[in-house]
Amino acid sequence: MPSSSSPDIGCVARSETDTSAGWVLVVDDDEGVRAYFCDVLASAGYRVDLARDGGEAIEILRNRTPDVVLMDLVMPNREGIETIRELRALHPNLPVIAMSGALRNETYLKLAAVLGAGSTLAKPVTPEQLLSAVAAARP
Repeated sequence: MPSSSSPDIGCVARSETDTSAGWVLVVDDDEGVRAYFCDVLASAGYRVDLARDGGEAIEILRNRTPDVVLMDLVMPNREGIETIRELRALHPNLPVIAMSGALRNETYLKLAAVLGAGSTLAKPVTPEQLLSAVAAARP
């Protein structure tokens, strides 16, 4: 397992050169959710990078710009709302899909939309919902 100071990167499309579907950054503190999203998106041809929290996401976003960011809202260290605000300063037009499975996810998701998330997903998410949301968010 990667150290806590390095992003959990390494999920790519079927082949590293076949990323025609685009590049998605998945930010979630739950390893199972990251693995599930990685499997679904990579199977559909997306290149997928993974971050365990907002700090890792910002580290990635300072150097590269994905097509879409999937952002969990409730995470330790740097949570999603704070990260979306910082992300907007770095990349004002980058599509962000906010996600939450928290008990009050409706409140969190509404706040995320106000702060710049283009769309929201309540977890758990089906593969169809995930792929549809990512496809709709892509520029």
